[in-house]
Amino acid sequence: MSSSETVSPLSRESLLKTLAIALQIGLVIVAIFEFNIISRSFLELSVLAFGGFVVHALLPRAYRLQFFLALSIAAIFLVLGSSAALWVLGIGAVLLALALAPLPYAARVVALLIAAAVLHYLRSPDTSGAVPGAVWPILGSIFMFRLIILVYDLRHAKERPPLKWILSYIFLLPNPCFPLFPVVDFKKMQTTYYSEEPFTIYQRGAKWFYRGAWQLIAYRLVYTRLTIDPVDVDSAADFIQFALSSFLLYLRVSGQFHIIIGMLLLFGFNLPETHHRYYLASSFNDFWRRINIYWKDFMMKLFYYPAYFKLRRFGDKTALIGATLFVFISTWALHLYQWYWLRGTLLLELHDILFWTVLGLLVVWNSLHEIKHGRERATTWATRTGLGNAALVCRTAATFIVICLLWSMWTADSMTQWIELIGASGVWAVPILLAGPFLYLVASAIGKANKRSPQERKSAGLRLKQTPFWRAAVLNTIACLVLVGLGAPAVYSYLGARPAALLTALTESQLSQRDLNKLERGYYEQLMGANRHS
Repeated sequence: MSSSETVSPLSRESLLKTLAIALQIGLVIVAIFEFNIISRSFLELSVLAFGGFVVHALLPRAYRLQFFLALSIAAIFLVLGSSAALWVLGIGAVLLALALAPLPYAARVVALLIAAAVLHYLRSPDTSGAVPGAVWPILGSIFMFRLIILVYDLRHAKERPPLKWILSYIFLLPNPCFPLFPVVDFKKMQTTYYSEEPFTIYQRGAKWFYRGAWQLIAYRLVYTRLTIDPVDVDSAADFIQFALSSFLLYLRVSGQFHIIIGMLLLFGFNLPETHHRYYLASSFNDFWRRINIYWKDFMMKLFYYPAYFKLRRFGDKTALIGATLFVFISTWALHLYQWYWLRGTLLLELHDILFWTVLGLLVVWNSLHEIKHGRERATTWATRTGLGNAALVCRTAATFIVICLLWSMWTADSMTQWIELIGASGVWAVPILLAGPFLYLVASAIGKANKRSPQERKSAGLRLKQTPFWRAAVLNTIACLVLVGLGAPAVYSYLGARPAALLTALTESQLSQRDLNKLERGYYEQLMGANRHS
């Protein structure tokens, strides 16, 4: 954990930069209030984080982690109330005591499994009411994956980290408002703590905080204006709208994850982004690398690499296939586990199993293709030839189409319903299903005609320069002001009747037609709904 802080936090330069970042955060909080996004509890937590950031930035470095921990505990009480907060902290203390007990690794794992069985019993209908219902989603969100990572990292650590680090990792500040939380890695959280100049980290956090708010507003636009009730799908255009909106609804996850990690960056945790332009993925492997990056890293660390090295004696290709399939089988199983702790039921549906099976097989096929033909590394548009750009467009379009179709199957209420929706497309059903594979074949043909040497692939690409602090701060402040203006009736009323009516609708929390008809939401939609404090 390196420190790049060379200027006193109370110097004139530091105070001005702190004020600039606080202004951006404050403007985003105003926009969150105007558009009524996430929840009232999150608005209160954001105000707490806003004040906490200012104090934290002015504190000497030696006291910042302890202050962050105190702020995180305060957030649990603010959002859950004293009774539920004490339950979360009490049960959490028992789980941590078992994880940190001076016992052999196997004994600690067994003890934690017994504790999980006891918690399962406490959540069962037989003991309903013994623990407040509001406790379970947040308790599950905090411990179901973070405890696994903690125990794994403690086993491989040369020495045990200080308790303040363990507690700061477990009780992360934004968690009480987000049952669906990114799978933050303990080791990465430690190694990235103030790994750059502090205000570079803070400014990136403010930018992601703003970006998350925008994505949540875009999600509301999709949710209220583009989603379609399955019973209303009776043409190819309707099915395309259903498939497209199903995938675009993922903006809610991406937006909330940007806000969560952006908030953590404001306290010095220089964590990487959770999503990276996943709608522009140019292959299934590229999609897996770009979407929910923290989940991918978690699965690679705990499942892929151990499986790969165990299977490597059978050959690299066999190890790759076996480890990749193991990752997707484990992903499906862990989603069942996640669903249970956040929703209280098990999700055993054919379309859910098929989603992970098909996606896993596509990633395996893509991996084998990369072994044979080489992986096309990311380069700028200008460094490719015309044929290279054409191939990229075809691959991106093909990936997007296939993922939309898979997502629509995953979002449907059942496999039977999805097949009926496909059938509603009539004579266009086959072209819709074959559009993605056809574009992939076209892209492959173009790619072979435009194949470059390893030296050309290695030399292609340009490194982006880091934007200076004040330029980034000014640009993001202007963007935040635009966002606030779009949520203010006094401003958007000058845009005309139709834009004003649309923006008015976006500032109101309302259900889509599908939910008004009391149909179940897709996987991530239901997990988001687990928060009892929205």
